[in-house]
Parts: sequence; C-alpha cells; structure tokens
Amino acid sequence: MGIRLVVRNFRAVRNVDIELGKVLLYGPNGGGKTSTVHALMMMTNPPASLDKVVRVGLRDDTEIVLEFNDVKLVYAKNDYCFCHGECRGCEERGARAIPAFWERVGVKDVGYLGDVFIVYSALTGNEKVLVIGDARARLFVGDLSEFGYWSDLFALPLVFGERFEVLSDIRDVTGIDYIYRGLAYRNEVWYMLNAEAAGYKRAILALILARHSDMAIIEGFENYLHIDLAVNLINKLDETTKYTVIETHLGTLLRWAIVRGWNVYYIDKGTSKKLQPEDLGKLELYRRELQVYGV
Repeated sequence: MGIRLVVRNFRAVRNVDIELGKVLLYGPNGGGKTSTVHALMMMTNPPASLDKVVRVGLRDDTEIVLEFNDVKLVYAKNDYCFCHGECRGCEERGARAIPAFWERVGVKDVGYLGDVFIVYSALTGNEKVLVIGDARARLFVGDLSEFGYWSDLFALPLVFGERFEVLSDIRDVTGIDYIYRGLAYRNEVWYMLNAEAAGYKRAILALILARHSDMAIIEGFENYLHIDLAVNLINKLDETTKYTVIETHLGTLLRWAIVRGWNVYYIDKGTSKKLQPEDLGKLELYRRELQVYGV
C-alpha cells in the first residue's frame, strides 16, 4: 500500500484523495492542483518551518490526512496528530510526529521546486534559498532567481553526496558535459552556466532536487520546458526518485505517465479522479489541447 493523501476544504480543494508514489496532477487553472501540492508540503514539515504563505487558506473545517497502513497523520482544526486514527492530539505532539511518519514510510528528505512564491525559513530568516536543518524538507527552490546559488554548490560534494550522479543526469537530459564553478561545457565550448537557457536551468534544478530528496515535489513542471526537454526530464525523474509529485498543465504527458504506472489524477472543481487510458478521450481539456497540436 502506498501513502494516501486526503485533503478536504483547503483553498480550492473540496475533496481530493490521491495515492502517493509517482504522481501526476493535471487539470484546469483554479481546479485545486496547487492547493493539493501545498497541503502535502504542510504535512512534510513541522509547522514552524513553513511560511504563512503556504498555510494561508486553512479553515475550521480543513482536514488533511496522510495514511500509511494503519498509521495516520492528521491536520484538523489547527491540530496535528500522529496516531492510529483514535485522537487529534496537539500541535506540539504533531510537530514531533511529522518526521516520525515519514521515517516510517522511508522518506528522509523532501524537496520542492516551485516557480511562483518563495518559502521562508523560520530557522535562518533567509528569503531566498533554504536548506532547513532538521526539518523534513531540506531543499526548497523558490524560482530561477536562485539558480546561481544552487549551481555554485556543485563545487561542494559534501553538500550533495551524489554530486557525480547529478552531473550524469544533467548530461543525459541537457547535453551539458561538465559543470565547474559556474561554468558549463557543451559542444566543445565553455560558457557561463548562469547564461544558460531558462528551460535547462529549471531542468538542472529539478535533477539536483531529485538526487538530493526521497520525494520530489515539482509545481508547474512544464514551465520553460519544450515538450522534448519535458519528456527527457520526466524520464530521468522516473528513474531517480522514490516518490515524485508533479503538478502540470501539459496533457501530452498523461498517456506517458499512465503507461509507466504513475498515478495520474485529474483535479477540477476541488475534486480528484484517477485516470485510466480510456478516460483521456473523455476529458474536454485534454481534447482541446490535442486540437491545438493538430492531433
């Protein structure tokens, strides 16, 4: 059994029920995809380590539940609890329970790659890039403005123990042969890595995150990515991460994900539906996208 995430009455979400593993969330703008992602982020971190921007939208009837076998981690009415569904507990107990839950399911580090907002660290006060000490999520990348910081860390193998695996991933996805102290080498030319195309920058950040984290959460997956780069990147993520949660507007990835055994969900009007191959032709949003491509 995988990890089940249930979100009720949080921002745009009314009732979303998904099984975590390799997950693709698809649907129209305002349907509840981002709200689902942010609910999951809340449940991977002790409450103090997430900025209020993430928690905005909580209501008295908000309920967020993570369930694995007979163990539940529950957020309801501002209470966190780690139990067997028998009590609500208190926030202090819940803050300790969040790491215990993820340890039970074999997830040590959770990484997030966004593109819209920046997560603030209650521990460091840093408004840009975070490596949160003993919180569940160790790697938060807010947007491409932080690319220079992360690319510099390639020179620090102690920070990224799997540095060479990351570089191999980058070569496979982007064609960049070497990266050294802010420089990149491709097609027999050295150049400033920070001058790289935005799509390659985003792919590099995603690959760093995937190698550094047991769970990679990527919001707005296709941002800056042409379809061929998006496919190369998701193929590599399929190989490298134990858990992957991708929020996307790119319907052309749906069949690819379903065939490879991903859990693909259509989220609209605050509810979720798990998709099978035969469902794709029934989705108006998916059909309109194919019409644009002339299919």
